[in-house]
Amino acid sequence: MSTDALVQVQNLQKSFVKDGRRIDVLRGVNLEIGRGDAVSIMGRSGAGKSTLLQILGTLDRPSSGRVLFDGDDVFSWRESRLAAYRGRSIGFVFQFHHLLPEFDTIENAAMPAIIARMPRSEAFDRAEALLRRVGLGDRLRHRPGELSGGEQQRVALARALVMEPRLLLADEPTGNLDATIGNQIFSLLGELNRELQVTVVVVTHNPSLALALRRRLVVTDGVVADMSEAAVEELRGLQAEQS
Repeated sequence: MSTDALVQVQNLQKSFVKDGRRIDVLRGVNLEIGRGDAVSIMGRSGAGKSTLLQILGTLDRPSSGRVLFDGDDVFSWRESRLAAYRGRSIGFVFQFHHLLPEFDTIENAAMPAIIARMPRSEAFDRAEALLRRVGLGDRLRHRPGELSGGEQQRVALARALVMEPRLLLADEPTGNLDATIGNQIFSLLGELNRELQVTVVVVTHNPSLALALRRRLVVTDGVVADMSEAAVEELRGLQAEQS
């Protein structure tokens, strides 16, 4: 494995059985993701993008193959150790922000640290610093229902980063936002990647977001590959049409 690789995927297979028929979602995926990398994953619906992200986040297990973090085969660990690693080292941002409506902004952002039994003062200090960084310093005591969609997604981003994870995974983080707010969110992802040196992997259908990240992958029928130059040029054309 490359010494610069944070994550290495080796011959990853993921299959499901439906109505007595086996469906191969991921087929022989081999992939390295470097420390501090910024990666987009594109592909048609049903190609296996979100399944790959779930496995990278250790929320789902492969049918076969290995996923290594710093050379360690994480799926060989007991579930308790895996869950502890996930909570400490991996942050998640989803299309739907999943904020808790009964808690205010800073409480939502601090929640992973509170669950991890971090002292409340430290958890809230971390949450407040991140919320100010994402432009929500004047919304610390607002509840989710008092925030716009873009503001709620920024709270979700702060929440994903409060444990200072090494890997940030985002699944269609701008899917429910209009183009202007979506552009702000993925600009913020790029800034945080550079400033915090957190490795970022984003599943998206948005050509502008894919082009904003340094590396672009495409999933086709369960196979993952770096995007060709021709495909990148096609994305640029789509971006121009949408702007």
